[in-house]
Order: sequence, then structure tokens, then C-alpha cells
Amino acid sequence: MTLPRASSASTAACSARTFLLLIALLMPSFSLAQDYPAPNPQSAMQNSIATLEERIATLESQIADAESQNQTARAQLLQQQVAMYKKALATMQEKLKAMPSASPGNSQAAAASAGPSPRLPKRDAAKIATLHTAILSDSELRAFLVKTQEMVDRRIAAKKRALAEQLFKSLKSKPASPAELSAAANGLWSAGQSAVALWLMGKATIENPGPDNLNNYAAFLVMAGAPESALPILWKLDQQYPDNSTVLNNIGQAWFDLGDMDEAKKYLDKAVRRFPGHPQANRSEALIEESKGNKQAAVTYLKNSLSETYSDDREQDLERLGSSLDPDELRKSLGMHKDPLGLEKFNYPRWPKNTDQSDEDVKKWDDFHDAISAENRTLDGMIKSLQDKLKKKQEANSQPGNGVGLVFGGGTDVTENISNDSGPSQGSGEVDFPSPYFRRAVRLQNDAFERYKAFRRHFDAQAPETSRSLDALEKSSSSESAAVGYKYANMPERPGMDEAECGETKAIYNPYLQNANTILEGRAVAYRDAGRSLRDDISFARQFILDPDAYQLDKLENKKEFLGDLTAVASPIFRTAGVCSEGPGEEGGLNLPDFDDIHCPPDKHIKLNLPMVQWEFTCTQARLKYDIVYFKGKEFEDLRTGATKGNVDFMLSAGMGKDAELGPIKGEFRAGVGLSIDYDNGGVSDVALVAVVKGELAPKLDFDPTELPGRHGAAFGEFPSVEAGVEARAGWNAGPSIHGQGLLGGGEAE
Repeated sequence: MTLPRASSASTAACSARTFLLLIALLMPSFSLAQDYPAPNPQSAMQNSIATLEERIATLESQIADAESQNQTARAQLLQQQVAMYKKALATMQEKLKAMPSASPGNSQAAAASAGPSPRLPKRDAAKIATLHTAILSDSELRAFLVKTQEMVDRRIAAKKRALAEQLFKSLKSKPASPAELSAAANGLWSAGQSAVALWLMGKATIENPGPDNLNNYAAFLVMAGAPESALPILWKLDQQYPDNSTVLNNIGQAWFDLGDMDEAKKYLDKAVRRFPGHPQANRSEALIEESKGNKQAAVTYLKNSLSETYSDDREQDLERLGSSLDPDELRKSLGMHKDPLGLEKFNYPRWPKNTDQSDEDVKKWDDFHDAISAENRTLDGMIKSLQDKLKKKQEANSQPGNGVGLVFGGGTDVTENISNDSGPSQGSGEVDFPSPYFRRAVRLQNDAFERYKAFRRHFDAQAPETSRSLDALEKSSSSESAAVGYKYANMPERPGMDEAECGETKAIYNPYLQNANTILEGRAVAYRDAGRSLRDDISFARQFILDPDAYQLDKLENKKEFLGDLTAVASPIFRTAGVCSEGPGEEGGLNLPDFDDIHCPPDKHIKLNLPMVQWEFTCTQARLKYDIVYFKGKEFEDLRTGATKGNVDFMLSAGMGKDAELGPIKGEFRAGVGLSIDYDNGGVSDVALVAVVKGELAPKLDFDPTELPGRHGAAFGEFPSVEAGVEARAGWNAGPSIHGQGLLGGGEAE
């Protein structure tokens, strides 16, 4: 009895995939205020080193196998991958040695050093006592803004203030409108230039104290560690625009930062009631509930927060509480639709359960195997062509100064090209990061492999019992059919004897076929479905991990491996009753269905085009562009590594002038199309297309937003291209902070 062999995951196609994961783990994470302990880096690094060592061992085994079969080209391609992986391994081992209290063999100690759950801020009675609790009049508000700007001016570092003043003068020389000032501040905050952004937003808000500027300035103040300065502004907004979830969240976050959890929860509860999936309000609610020991309530709040936008920080909070996103939730967060490769169209011919079906179906199964062989030959030709293309690309990228086939760069240090001029910008630089979908995609891929390995352990454990059952059925039916054959062979010929022999033979073979093919069909279908689930998940995930050429090759190999899954388990058993058989059924070939395609076109992108900085998001990359004349030395480093807390919506609509009458942008109500960007300690953690069209403010769109399920929409590649600029409205939601003094809390920042 032939049983299935393990179907090995393809490695020849995608030399970049593991290296991408390793680089992502090495990328530093910075924040204006460190809210939570980062996930233990030693443990993460050790796990990645172990994974890489296992991958190298697998590849070296495949190289030996290829060489033994004289597959020179395949062996060379695999050797290139091993060389790159070994280089990455050496880099990671050096990084691990440099980490405090870390050693390559200390994974358990490193994992244990992650520490307890984060503590909430202590109640700051001194700051609370200074609060101006009366609602400010318009004239009082302006005076308060000027006073707050003076405070910011004193407390930020001198070189940051000088840069802010330089940018302000440059913008005003055009002259810039208040909208351009605030847009520049929003872009700079999104790129990690928190002090400069705060200073510019203060200037913009003094010039134009509209609801968007007031809310965003207050959110910046909260995130910078000055909630006592933010609250009077937010109370004024709350009076003018009651029940606005963005304002309510920011008030709640300010009280959270001040350590008054009762007041914080009062406002956060209101924000969540109006916007049940509010990412930041739900996270703070979760922290408060966790501090009370209400872990299940904390899990519920975190799951709600992750239903809107994704963040590693929030998922790590979830895992710390003993929960996690299940596969369906993870797929949904990536916009994965059902059956992305169309694998559910691939089904077996009928498994014969009696001799009549056996006679009819044998040709269908022959055609089925012939069709798979033909499709494999087609895929082999396409794979060979793409392998040659990828090999040439890898050779070109391995030259000095080039990357190593990565989907994000960072290998070129553009600081050397930064101008020292102080005049108008004459050039731009750029920094590439992984796509905000990258970390989730790696997680989806790894989870798929873990589920498949668990299935294979169970499947393989059942193999001996399956063999015994089939052997017993075969032995019994063979013995009985032999006795019938012997009986009629030694019997004189008489009328009706053939029909009698046929009937007795069917009585033996029909139960045998029913039982044996039911067993084989059950195992084949289970194996096919497990392979289908694996191929769907990893093929969908890798569009966010691999560069386009490597991804096209990887998809082909996944399709080929799925065809292997279809034939890995033994084919049906066929039995004929002999003398009463009428032979095979109808003639005619069988054509396999076409695979569906997962496509992430390069022309589909999301772009945020703001003064000084621009963000571009594609399936595989987040690119930050900036005016290099202004960002030199340390400023450049901030742009490379800076992150902020919270999330922001950039919205476009047909009635931009009327939008402001509605108050700051609400997370739960949008009349337009735009972007929602979420940040955590790793930088940009999610970018979602927002397309909720309601009422007279709705713009004319060239796509149907009702086809996009929820806030995330469909897969990234199915989004229409969206660009937001100075004309877009921005609405910032502060996130929870546990940071000590923060940027503005303890004198001048470093």
C-alpha cells in the first residue's frame, strides 16, 4: 500500500523570504515615549537564529540531493541561498552577542526576562492641580495657545527648535497657508520628528484654531507628555462638538497619562460606545482592566482594537494575556478573501464504491493523472524561465552597493549626500521600510506551517492503522473472490452461470470497494484540504514579503506543490466483476480548472504627499521621502527610526469646506475616502483604505466602496490608488502612554 510522502516546502524560489524576516527583527524600534517594554529581543533573535539554522540545514540537504541527480543549475541556485543565509546568520549572531545579558544558548532566560505586564501611570496630583478646568472663551483659548507654544519653545532641544524655525520660515516664504503648516506638522509627526512637528502645529493652530488643528495639537501634546496642556483645548472641543469619538479618546488618553484612571475610563467608555472598534481607546481600556485583574475583559477590548487596525504592540499585549488572533482574524486583518488561488475548484473524480462505478471511473482517473502531469510540465517551463530571471537579478544585486534581493532597501546611506544648504529644498532622500503588512504576513505564513506540521503529525500517525485496515480488507476480499473463481472454474458450463458468478463477485467486491475507497478518499481529501489551506495562506502572505519576481516564482511552485498534494495519497482501488463487466465508461479527456491569481500590481499604491515628507505604501514596501536639505545628521536618523503612538485618519471628500463644521474626524463616521495609519513601537503598523460614503459630503469615486469589506477593504492589491495631500483633513488619536516624563515632562529634551 502506497502512503503519501511529506510534501517539502519550496525553497528554491524565494531566497529573500527568510532574510526579510531577519532584517525586520533587526530593525530598531524607537518612540517619542517608550510606552511598554518591547518584546524580548534576545528571545526573538534566538528563535530566528534557530529557524535560520534549520533552513540552512534543509537547503544543504537539497543541494546534496540536486547534485546526486546532476541538477547543476538547481544546486547552484540553492548554494547562492545558503551563502546569503549564512551571511545573515553571522550578522544575527553578532547582534545577539551585543545584546545585554544575552547569549546564544540562553533562550529560556531571555524569554523569562520579558517582565511583568506594564504598570499604569501613577496619579500626578501636581499636574492635575494646575489644570484650568473652566471652558475657555475664544479669546482665552488664543491666549492659552500662545502660552502653550512658549512652553514648548522652552522645553524642546535647541537644535530641534532651530530646525523647526528654519522649516517655518521656509514654508512662510512661499507664502504657506495655515493648511500647509499643519500638513507639514502632520507629516513630520508621522515620520518621527515629534518635537519639530509639535512646534509647527502650535504655530499652525495659533494662526488657524479650527477643530482639526486644535484636536491634533492636543493629541500631540498628550503624546509628548503634556496632558495638562492638552485638556483645556480638548474640553473646548468637547463643548463645541459633543460625542465626537476622536475628542473623547484624546481626553481619555490625557487623563490616562495623568494617572486618573476613573476619569480616563469615563471618557474612553464614551469613545468606545460611539466607535466600538476604536484602536487606541480600546487598548487603554484593556490596560485598565488588566490592572484590575480582569483579564477576559482586557482580551475583549484588545480584540476590538485589532478589528480596526493592526499593531504588533496590541497583539503582544493579547498574547501576554494568554490569547491571540485566530487564523480567521489574522486573515481578515490582511484583507484575505476566501480561496485566493482558486484551489477549491480542484476536486477528485468520483471514488468508486462498487464494481459498476469502478468500470465507469477508471478512465476518468487516468485522465485526471494525465491532466496533472500536463499541468506540471507547463508549470515546470514557467518556473525555469522565472528562475533564470531571478538568478540574474540576484547576481546583479549581489554587487557592492546593492541590496540582496530585498523588497526594502536601506543599504545605501544617503546621509553622505545631504546638502548643507539652508535655503529652499533642492533635493530629496528616501528611506525604505517593510510594508506595514509584512509582520502579519510573516505571522500568517508561520502559523500556516505550524498548523500543517500538526496535521502531518496526526496524519502520519494514522498511517500504520490505515495500512492494517486496508490490508485486512484486501486479504479478506481476495480470499473470498478466489474461492468464487475456483468454484465456477471447476463447474460445468450451464445457462445463467456467468450471471451467477458475476452476482457473487459483486457481493464480495462492492463492500470491499465501499470500505477501502471510503478510507482512501477520506485520507486523500484531508491531505488535499490541509495542503490547500497551507498554499492559500502562504501564497497570500508572501505577496507582502517577496519582491514581485520572487513572488511570481513562489506562486508557481505553490501551485505545483498543490498538484502534488492531489496525488500524494494512493489513488482509488478498482475492481471489476469480470464476466459481467461492460468495460470502461465514456471516452474523453479531462481538463483541470484554471488557478486563480493573487496579484499586487505595482501601480496600486497609497500615497501621503505632505510638505517636507511623503509616505508611499505598496504591498511590499513603505517608503518615506523627505527634503534632504533640512534633515541632516541626527534629524536624518530620527526619520529612519522614529515612531509615534496612536493613529491618524487622512480624509478626502466632496465637501471639504463643510467638513470642519462637523468637528474633528470621527473614527466611526466618514463621508469620504482616505487613509487610516496606525503606529506602534515598530513604526507604521497598519495602513487601511477608508471608503465610507454617506450623505452630501461624499466624493465621486471610481470604485464601489460597498465592495470593500469593512475598514480594511479587500487585499491590498485590489485597492484603488489613493493619494492624500495638503487638502486632506487629518485627525490624530493619541495612544496610551506609560513613559515617565516624556518629551515635555521633564525639562529640555535631549
